[in-house]
Amino acid sequence: MRNHRKTFSAVTAIFLTACLARPYLHAQPVRDKILDEVYVTRENDRPAIHVSLTFPFRYLSHFPPEEGAELRIRIKPVRIPISDSDAVFKREGIRPDRADTVGLIEVLYEGDIDGGPYITLIFSRSVTYEVIPGTDYRHLTVIAESPQQPHL
Repeated sequence: MRNHRKTFSAVTAIFLTACLARPYLHAQPVRDKILDEVYVTRENDRPAIHVSLTFPFRYLSHFPPEEGAELRIRIKPVRIPISDSDAVFKREGIRPDRADTVGLIEVLYEGDIDGGPYITLIFSRSVTYEVIPGTDYRHLTVIAESPQQPHL
């Protein structure tokens, strides 16, 4: 009987220790998604592509400056959460709903390119665009439309 009490006490102690330590044994969740939200709307009767990331970033520059079939936006992460530390150096792509309305093929997050990371928008045709950084350091908007054809 005495051995059973010792065994029961030892098992109970191990169980309680494991239960109390449980919150500390779990690792931080690792997020494999950087593109938080990408969607197309119309603003002032012009197509607008909204891109938000899972971490704050600063807009640095974009190329080509005004028109092209591919727009590469260079960003700089402001603060990368531990859950995003691995994903920030990877590549991810998405084709949002209503992408056809602006000729958008894909939006890419490219963390695996020298000089990056970049947000790259690939269009099916050349478009003119304006890049508008968000004030919250988590999103940007690209106003994109077909270039005006000169009248003859």
